[in-house]
Amino acid sequence: MADALPPCPICAGTRITGSDCHRVNVLAPPPRESRVDRLLRCDRCGFRWIFPPPSATSLEDAYRETDGSHWGTAGSEETALLRDYAKKVALVTSRLDRGRALDLGCFHGDLLAALPATFEKVGVELSVDAIAIARSRGIAIVQGDLLSVSLENGGFDAVFCMDTIEHVVDQAALARRLADWLAPDGILVIETGDGNAPFARFMGPRWSYLSLVEHVCAHSRESLTRLMATVGLVPLAVERRWHTRPVSEAKALKRLGMAAAFRAGTAALDLVAKVAPLPTRAERLRTRWAPWHPSRDHVLAAYVRPTSRHLRAGP
Repeated sequence: MADALPPCPICAGTRITGSDCHRVNVLAPPPRESRVDRLLRCDRCGFRWIFPPPSATSLEDAYRETDGSHWGTAGSEETALLRDYAKKVALVTSRLDRGRALDLGCFHGDLLAALPATFEKVGVELSVDAIAIARSRGIAIVQGDLLSVSLENGGFDAVFCMDTIEHVVDQAALARRLADWLAPDGILVIETGDGNAPFARFMGPRWSYLSLVEHVCAHSRESLTRLMATVGLVPLAVERRWHTRPVSEAKALKRLGMAAAFRAGTAALDLVAKVAPLPTRAERLRTRWAPWHPSRDHVLAAYVRPTSRHLRAGP
């Protein structure tokens, strides 16, 4: 008899499905160490998570040693455009013209640098190289992981958690910290993968977002809002979007076509492998991680307290 699957850590739902997820480590060290993990999905809220999770200590060690160029060049105008920093900053600056801003997992500080000079900017980061780059740009950095770093409660008018929440196993603990750091009338901005986006649902355990070993979970818009509700925050704005806007629609469609063919091919190989050994080349394809593919598979959301003046002000 198969082991019982654990309930959903977000909504406590018990209708859980599981599948193998083929993943790769592109952090350092070691580079590109592949593994197969168990991916669970809650049918109630759409939350996905790796169970059991990878070692938090080993991931933190890898983040500390990650090269400062791993996620692009600091100050790159092309990256700022493709990642649409202006849109993310506008979620805050359309409602606040000054204050203290905190970026969690800020790497070399590009998002903070895009904020007006009227904001005091603080970042949290683990990568030693990235911290040096951010500090050279005049950004105050606190080194540490999100669940143990010491920051002032209620001390930040804007808190950014961009492409970071999916790296944390204890989602409830992180949500409590985010709410604690937020000023009474502050704005929390989160960006992360949307596991309920159409193409993410189609790709299932072959979704490229979950191929990365450092991504230990993936929210749906519903599960993210449920999580924030547990700490007294409500959505101010929620939208599905590109993580990195493609250079051209033609290239995006080509990538999506390749990913769809990969999904169909590996699904067929999975069925064959259940009844007969595969040739070496076919087995390597079946067990490799998914190719990256662009789609509107991310969610960008802003949260505030129910009493916030920003709710009354509207978009």
